[in-house]
Amino acid sequence: MNAGKINFFNHCCPPLKRMNFAGGYKDLKEKDEKYIFDRTLDLCASFYKMPDFKEESVEINGEKLKLTTFSDGFYMLKSSNDEVMATMKTLDRTEKTSKCDNDFYSENKGAVEISLIFSKGKGMGSFLVKEAVKRSVEKGYEGRIILDAGIINRSIGSPIPFYYKIGFKAYDTEAQKCIEKKMRDYDETKTFVQGEKEIPMYLAPEKIKDFLD
Repeated sequence: MNAGKINFFNHCCPPLKRMNFAGGYKDLKEKDEKYIFDRTLDLCASFYKMPDFKEESVEINGEKLKLTTFSDGFYMLKSSNDEVMATMKTLDRTEKTSKCDNDFYSENKGAVEISLIFSKGKGMGSFLVKEAVKRSVEKGYEGRIILDAGIINRSIGSPIPFYYKIGFKAYDTEAQKCIEKKMRDYDETKTFVQGEKEIPMYLAPEKIKDFLD
């Protein structure tokens, strides 16, 4: 399963045909797209009724929210009126991060993989990534975070600008150079052309400490 897609739920909710949103809520233009996004968040929440979870109150950019953390690595943020605002699914990877040019990842065992992340913006996506970093530390993986950045619905574009801005890099050095070149134009065009190819990414080691502070 890839960040940027939610194929995990396809077999559970066949009425929803377009299931590849991940973040970028403010960029959704059509009412049906926002409906699907909202409905998907609700479905994510409804599937998680495990008894093993904890809840706590958090504040993100002045907004008070409820964070629910499940033992299997699923996270959910709800508003004060119980609206689902963001979800994230993480997986524990105990093997080395193969084909990664960064030694901190390729030469060490263990990382947390973000396999699903949805957010209505306002800093909630970054907050959930921080929770993934904390989980990685707790698991003994030293804060290592990986994901596969998949293409979002074409009306939104690529999730890579979000990941790039919070400190993710491509596994491959040449792919990273390509991303950096495209990002130089992104602030002006607001368009990042990724194509169909998924891009494996990791959270840069120098950024891990920023998420823990």
